[in-house]
Amino acid sequence: MDLTILICTHNSEKRIAETLTHIYNQKNVSNILWEVLIVDYISSDATLEIAKNIFADNTIKLRIVNENKRGKTPALEKGLYTALGKAVCIVDDDNWISEDYVAIAHQIMSNHTDVGVIGAFGKPHCEIEPPSWFDDHEGIYAVGSQGTQSGYVEDKSRLWFWGAGSVFRKEAWLKAKSNGFTPIFNATRGENSTFITKGFTGGEDPEMCYAVQLSGFRLWYEPTLQYTHFIPRSRLKNEFILDAMEGAAKATPVLRIYLAESTPKSLLRFIRKTLYENWLLHLIFILIRFAVLQLKVLLGNYSDKNFAFTKNRKEYFTQIKTLWELRTSYCNIVISIKQLYKGVI
Repeated sequence: MDLTILICTHNSEKRIAETLTHIYNQKNVSNILWEVLIVDYISSDATLEIAKNIFADNTIKLRIVNENKRGKTPALEKGLYTALGKAVCIVDDDNWISEDYVAIAHQIMSNHTDVGVIGAFGKPHCEIEPPSWFDDHEGIYAVGSQGTQSGYVEDKSRLWFWGAGSVFRKEAWLKAKSNGFTPIFNATRGENSTFITKGFTGGEDPEMCYAVQLSGFRLWYEPTLQYTHFIPRSRLKNEFILDAMEGAAKATPVLRIYLAESTPKSLLRFIRKTLYENWLLHLIFILIRFAVLQLKVLLGNYSDKNFAFTKNRKEYFTQIKTLWELRTSYCNIVISIKQLYKGVI
């Protein structure tokens, strides 16, 4: 099979119908063999009944599998293993993909066999009028641009995509797993995690992209591959921004190690490996960066300086706390990531 649309769900009855309808309405797919795979983790509502009703005419293959572990990462891994497609489009249960999504994803993956992950362009659909600060934080909502142009990612400052809308080559994922990749971040919200504990909720998306690159595959950004992300009013608050930022900040110290290993051989790679793979130097780097950002806010023209100060403190204090908690296992984390390196393209 050419392609799988993978949706991981948990009690999604209020939003899944719109998502599945956009999938059902795909165009220019007559020559593509594709399926829809739902991995449901412990739903107790009508999510699966709604899905079965939408695909009741069987013109599109629908499969449903269950995952009994909590958290999205186990569901994603089960979906990637279970998918029949050579490419796997990860569609969140609140993503409405464009009608040419499957066709574009299939074309890129077919024409560029060294591409391991395709990143998409997300457009927001807010339940209410978004706050004035929304455009400055759109990345937290997995919307906006993830690159400057269509093609291979050459920008070494960000070698990852958010999971929403991403397309993974199954071969690349399986190669990462065969190389020993095991997600570091708390897949099951505190249960059986490798290193990170206490309800960790961020970092899964970049980690997957880094693992694929470390296995020798490349990233491709495609701005014509577009989806709309429905954002409820409950997420359009300062509190959500701060909570989301804290979750991402918990992952940042470890993700920097992945970034260092994923950077092609160059002076930049040497600098990143020197800074990020040494616990003390990494701590000093975080402290200096925090001081510089606070000074920038102090001297800059910010509409809400108090919020900017608070945001920086929360983000960098969380990084420092995480780094401190990992001080005894840091070397093991570095070793586990370095062992994945099979030659970055």
